[in-house]
Amino acid sequence: MKKAALPLNYAFLIFVSVIAVFVIVGMLSKWSLSSNKFMCKLSGDCDEQILLDKQTITVQSSGDNTRFVNEIVKHAKICYERSKGNENAGELCYTVKCETCSASNNDISSVLTGSDWDTKIDYSEFSSSNKAIIEFDYGDIIVRIR
Repeated sequence: MKKAALPLNYAFLIFVSVIAVFVIVGMLSKWSLSSNKFMCKLSGDCDEQILLDKQTITVQSSGDNTRFVNEIVKHAKICYERSKGNENAGELCYTVKCETCSASNNDISSVLTGSDWDTKIDYSEFSSSNKAIIEFDYGDIIVRIR
């Protein structure tokens, strides 16, 4: 073997070993980052945001507005309970629809009067319609009658 061939072999081995080190370090760092999620789930103290439901509820009622209003209030309360601690704005919780009935903001506010969380409800539009959109916005529940 020639003298020049030996350093060339070492240079190739050094080059391959540097690539191997980068690959191994990359794999270990990826594993350690994913193990943080695993440990978080094991310990139960993950600081993940709460995901809200985004459902459409259709009320089957033959012109009975009270059932429609009760569904709006029920789902606004569920949205309020699930949104505690969530700092997202504009999160859509529920859309409540009724083909044969309608409700107004006065109907909903009369049901909520005296409840401990009625001050968190913001009515954006003052009309009567057969569709209500319930949203969460920085601690307040917004009920839009459309």
